[in-house]
Amino acid sequence: MAIKYKSGRAVARTGAVSLCAFVMISVSAASARARTEYRGANVHSLQMWSVSTGQMYQELDALRNAGANALRIDVGWATLEPAKGQINPDYLARMDAFFAGAHARGLKVIATVACTPAWASVGGPWNDAPTNPADYGAIGGYITSRY
Repeated sequence: MAIKYKSGRAVARTGAVSLCAFVMISVSAASARARTEYRGANVHSLQMWSVSTGQMYQELDALRNAGANALRIDVGWATLEPAKGQINPDYLARMDAFFAGAHARGLKVIATVACTPAWASVGGPWNDAPTNPADYGAIGGYITSRY
């Protein structure tokens, strides 16, 4: 499967959501000649400290209404797993609501794991690469199996 990225132009600005950079991802399977185009944007709906649940749903509605069928979201690893093996139930509930809301609107989700927790990095929290790649793999596997 080959993936090609094409940058688009700004599409909409609605209340809490800014669709600044629309990205079209064209996916074509080698075995089939059919072409599926994904249209969407990156959102930051999982930021519990700055985006309310209501705003999260407004963002999802705005994406759907703009013709999106996919979106990218950053999952805050440090917020999800503040201590090794301990999942934050409040953040997990927000993730559950987000993924359910996206799927109910027919939106595919591309999740990226960002913000390394302090326990997983010798250089400090949030921006450094994890010391042990298996820790990063474990949280990625957890998210993938859940959603």
